[in-house]
Amino acid sequence: INREREIERGRVGRVMAKHYSLIVDAWIREAEEASRLLEDLEIRVKNNNPEERFRLIACSKLLELGVKLDRLESLLHNPPSRPILTDQDLDFRWKMLSDIKQRTNAAALSLRASPSTNRLGRLPTANTKETIRTMDRQEAHDQDHAKVPISEEALGLQKPLIVSNNH
Repeated sequence: INREREIERGRVGRVMAKHYSLIVDAWIREAEEASRLLEDLEIRVKNNNPEERFRLIACSKLLELGVKLDRLESLLHNPPSRPILTDQDLDFRWKMLSDIKQRTNAAALSLRASPSTNRLGRLPTANTKETIRTMDRQEAHDQDHAKVPISEEALGLQKPLIVSNNH
């Protein structure tokens, strides 16, 4: 499995190198940072260190990664006007984001399944459970998420009412 992962990373690296020549922007840099963070998380999960501080570091990285993935997805739903991205660029970015999400979910599940040492026995901590619940909710939200346009009238209804006390 590790060999397959290395081959896939090499393939993704070559594809990314091809795209670098086209457009290197903030999204690509953020995705690279998320990928490095994920690799660090995968190593920590693979080492399966039972000490609580290592689990807390892994959970912290998992949360940080979740924020980055949300930001990347948001940028894909609402791309900036510059640079102008082709359909091929957008497809590549969606595939890259999907790959990072799948690997993140796998790492989260491994982290959830690994034993920890705490006073309650060898059960995951509340922090870990909440992290997994958050990721599960986010994944369900991503699957159900549909971009719904909001009319100006609806936006007007959301503005707070101003009441004057001067009579």
